[in-house]
Amino acid sequence: MNKQGRALALIRAARTAAEEELIRHREGKGTVGSLRQLEAVCEKLITMEQLVNEKAFPPIAERDQGMGRMVVDSWPMESSLGELVLKAEQECLKL
Repeated sequence: MNKQGRALALIRAARTAAEEELIRHREGKGTVGSLRQLEAVCEKLITMEQLVNEKAFPPIAERDQGMGRMVVDSWPMESSLGELVLKAEQECLKL
C-alpha cells in the first residue's frame, strides 16, 4: 500500500471510531472527549479525506494539526481513538 492508501485507511478508521464515539456521547455513554471535540474531529477527518483523495495538500507548515494537539492535551493517553486520530494526522503530514 502506498502513502496515500495508508493515509486514507487511517483516516477512515479514525473517522469510523470517532463517529461511533460521537453516537455514544449523544446517548450519554461517551468515554473520550466532548461532543464538541468529537464533532470537530469528524469534520476535520472528512476534510483530510477529501484533500488526500484530491491530492490537494497545502504546504506542511500550513496544514492543520489541531486534532493531535487536542488529543494529547485533553484525552486519556490510553485512548485507542486518540491513537487513531494521531496516526491519521501524522500520516497525512507525510504526504
